[in-house]
Amino acid sequence: MAERLGIYVHVPFCLSRCVYCAFCSSTDMKRVDAYLSRVGEDMRRSSVYASAPSTVYVGGGTPSALGLEGLGRLLDTISDSFDLSGLTEYTVECNPDDVTPALASVLSRHGVTRVSMGVQSLNDDMLRLLNRRHDSSEVLAAISALRSVGIDNISVDIIFGLPKVEGYDLGEDLEKFVALDVQHLSAYALTVEESTPLDRLVSKGAVRLRDDDEVAEDYERVTRTLRSACFLHYEISNYALPGRMAVHNTSYWQRVPYYGFGPAAASFVGRRRWTNTTDVAAYCAGGGSLVEEELTEAEIDEEIVMLSLRTSMGLDVAQLSEAARREIAPKVEREMADGFLERTETGNVRIPERHWLISNAILCRLI
Repeated sequence: MAERLGIYVHVPFCLSRCVYCAFCSSTDMKRVDAYLSRVGEDMRRSSVYASAPSTVYVGGGTPSALGLEGLGRLLDTISDSFDLSGLTEYTVECNPDDVTPALASVLSRHGVTRVSMGVQSLNDDMLRLLNRRHDSSEVLAAISALRSVGIDNISVDIIFGLPKVEGYDLGEDLEKFVALDVQHLSAYALTVEESTPLDRLVSKGAVRLRDDDEVAEDYERVTRTLRSACFLHYEISNYALPGRMAVHNTSYWQRVPYYGFGPAAASFVGRRRWTNTTDVAAYCAGGGSLVEEELTEAEIDEEIVMLSLRTSMGLDVAQLSEAARREIAPKVEREMADGFLERTETGNVRIPERHWLISNAILCRLI
């Protein structure tokens, strides 16, 4: 079997910014042409090293904000630069209101097999508060358009722990999400990043946030609801129907090598990791420095523990160095005795789902 390899392409453009967003993105669409030229050069230059990826993920930002021509040009560049004949998954992130029948056809024509949409809520009042461009009806239309061209592996993002808004109920929102009949959901707690519009709204008292206990209750409610709808909770923030786990994202947690293209995109091969500049303007102009690091054995061991224990598959201790195995063995036994770790059917060690909310505290005791 050929070695697994991932390709990630970061599209840093959005037509508008959500109130909570602190990601590397820009609303300056005048830079799109320069971006497409630069990212194309980068991909063609790296194709000798990453000639035959097993997964491709085009994320953002909002890739669909490039429009039919821009997105088609990007996907053409990907197919021209790499041998995609062995792909197991090809994902493109889209905003629901961008997914017209014409855009769905572009995706299908380029071999995209999976679409991930940032929906966040199906309550229109909440969507307006979050400054999302779509409403709930556009989500339904987008899913219909994708299915009409044969793309039946659809993932949607949910945000829980949302601000207190009259008339909003998480339970009703979750029922609507389940009714979408999609194959995968990612659920993330709302975070207030410094200097975002949401941060300013909270500071002014215009938005009331839920407290930590309420956010924890929301997380447990998401899990209960999705489990009852036959979703597998396979990673702290991710739920999938059987056989529909995100292959590309799972490869990150398994430390499969990947190459990243675009501003802020990271690459990881062997012991080496490097990240492109987060300055969108500098990247598009052909500049921007790389941040590089060479991982030590101890850092690799730490990553294996941290990433593996995010998942239901857990940690294979045999993957660790001999020194790390000796050090972690008594800690694992202690955590198992206290009920914070358990054995899987394959003999791995994992954090029980009921303790995923406190996984960071457990990890701190292990590493």
